[in-house]
Amino acid sequence: MRPDSARIPLSAQRPRKHVFKIVLRHGIALAGVGIVVGVIVPLAMARLLTSFLYGVRPRDPLTFVAVSVILAASVMGASLIPARRAADTNPLEALRME
Repeated sequence: MRPDSARIPLSAQRPRKHVFKIVLRHGIALAGVGIVVGVIVPLAMARLLTSFLYGVRPRDPLTFVAVSVILAASVMGASLIPARRAADTNPLEALRME
């Protein structure tokens, strides 16, 4: 997380919403990188993976889509808790801790 993106002006209209979006955006960005790498690497290594797979083609689009959707959903669920916790933090208390 960039240091400047975590700071909120104390006079902001909706600081909770802003912090919630920042934390959620970072989680989604990490999931996006994971999904891209998780699709590219197996496609590049399809020949090697054929010996490990049973009942699935090495380039099965349904498997790639299903795994990507499950990963994205789990990241969203896992990011909601820290995002809500960060949004509930009082900005003055956070500044005092720094």
